[in-house]
Amino acid sequence: MALQCEDIINIYPFDVKEKLVKIFNSSDFAGMIVHDDVGELVELLEISEEQLMQELVYIAQQYAIPPISNFRVGAVVRGESGNFYFGANLEFPGETLAFTLHAEQAAIVNAMTHDERKITTIATTYIPCCLCRQFMLELESAERLKIVLPDIVYSLLNIVPHSFGPVDLKINVRLMQKMDNSLLKNGINYSNDELVLEALSAANKSYAPYSKSYSGVALLTKDDRIFTGRYAENAAFNISMNPMMAAISNLNMSNLNFKDISRAVIVEPKNNTVSQIKSAGNLLYVVNPNVDLEIVKVN
Repeated sequence: MALQCEDIINIYPFDVKEKLVKIFNSSDFAGMIVHDDVGELVELLEISEEQLMQELVYIAQQYAIPPISNFRVGAVVRGESGNFYFGANLEFPGETLAFTLHAEQAAIVNAMTHDERKITTIATTYIPCCLCRQFMLELESAERLKIVLPDIVYSLLNIVPHSFGPVDLKINVRLMQKMDNSLLKNGINYSNDELVLEALSAANKSYAPYSKSYSGVALLTKDDRIFTGRYAENAAFNISMNPMMAAISNLNMSNLNFKDISRAVIVEPKNNTVSQIKSAGNLLYVVNPNVDLEIVKVN
């Protein structure tokens, strides 16, 4: 657990602190708090779930890595399951600013990686920028999504009154819905390598309704944990989420360092019209130049 996170946890009463330390110090912590633990924290603090989310964004904020702006943002989303998912902003010196990851995006892809189907609420330390609002419009729950800030609660449509999203491009599926891109049919024939198969599974679940160009990444760490990332497109095209970005964000929210990566695999179909390979390789090189990106093309 990061020292800054521990300092924040220390402000709580002993029973709450003990519960939070148990969650965040767990060896398999994966950037989330399950519904049962959420309920226990709500009871201990005698607050609502939305108030708890607003408390927790300041813990999420400590996971931010913003060496360019020095502006830390934290986000917590509540899934329909009742689980809470954490996200924080990331910046990468030496790379284009287009590679910047926003906390709201990080929390959403974290929920998506855990196969959450809908989110109901997102709490942040600052009001979401227009890019994040556009990213949220891709969600099936966009029309009902609540945004909780320290001093006010908005609906997403309150702050995006004239939106452009998938409906304008006649797309019926939505981000975080269950996806099966038919890439697993012969997947076992490509490899018996677990990391490759995890990347293949991520590609199969990726969201690419505009280009039909599926892509998935899997990262192996030195302690044999695997983190995956799925490509996630957006109606605004150039704010689509690279699968490497999603994977390293998920790793970051699990108390691990980018230097802990020991292997990295990206899987894409051979006939993709849009490829994530070059940008994924560039991003991997920035966070860990000692690891080469292994490329697997499938039919």
